[in-house]
Amino acid sequence: MVNNPTKDNLADAADPNKVNNFDYHTDETGKLCPFAAHLRKMNPRAGIPGLAEVRKRRIMRQGIPYGPEVTFEEMFNKKSDPKFDRGLLFVSNI
Repeated sequence: MVNNPTKDNLADAADPNKVNNFDYHTDETGKLCPFAAHLRKMNPRAGIPGLAEVRKRRIMRQGIPYGPEVTFEEMFNKKSDPKFDRGLLFVSNI
């Protein structure tokens, strides 16, 4: 089920109950959202045989960025090295 397939709906986007209320019942072929898509792997909603078993093994993940924003100088001066360490700390558990 796709709530707003042709354009954004700001009222739906502002409502957390509507923005997360979807499944893949109308996409059994994987044309709207491929079966291998990150979203379907992280939170399968429909279209998978034995879905109840799949939901028992959902993946927990959390990413935390660290370091300051890139400065204008670092962004446009390709000859200089970054002044600070930056990255993403990522943890995943199955």
